[in-house]
Amino acid sequence: MRLYIVFSREKPLRFLSHLDMMRLWERAFRRAGLPLAYSQGYHPHPRLSLALPLAVGMTAEAEWLEAEFRSFVSPEVARERLEPQLPAGLSLRSVLEAPSQAPALAARVRGSEIEVEVPQPPPYPQVRERLRRFLEAESFPVEEVHKGRPRALDLRKTVEEIEVLSWREDRGRLRLRLNAAGRPHLLLQALGLEEAGRIPPLLHRRRLFLAEASG
Repeated sequence: MRLYIVFSREKPLRFLSHLDMMRLWERAFRRAGLPLAYSQGYHPHPRLSLALPLAVGMTAEAEWLEAEFRSFVSPEVARERLEPQLPAGLSLRSVLEAPSQAPALAARVRGSEIEVEVPQPPPYPQVRERLRRFLEAESFPVEEVHKGRPRALDLRKTVEEIEVLSWREDRGRLRLRLNAAGRPHLLLQALGLEEAGRIPPLLHRRRLFLAEASG
């Protein structure tokens, strides 16, 4: 059986890497005495997976983790045992039983909504013009490094919406709606909002958009 764990990641843990986050969850399940299922082979690993891993430095409001078990565990028991094992900065929002025929969470991700706070931002007219050019472009090719190798990405095709929430001399705020291929840090670099020498923006993922599950 599988459970979905919905949780928030707050500032104390925002610099955790994806690997460290998975180790944290594995340790929490083990200390909670829950019967996680493991893969086969010489190096078995727990069947835990995040719907969409967070970049280092990001906080999040409602992340989704999928956990597979060797035997039945009720959502209520899982929550009761897990909560005492979690460190400050990680809070359970809900625990849900996954539909039996539902595809893996990663296959259901359709996009995300992210709020960005930019300390000491560029002047608004400059940012507005960059946004206009980006949103009106048919494509915006960039290069990213994936598993140690460069690869091309059309950044424009990953962005569904950008909204300016507020903009002052000391702080600007944006809302991004990205599809599953979205790269928020690459987008902010392309817009001139994440540059060497500047205080880095703060990114908070408010929600993930998942396709409906059945089964």
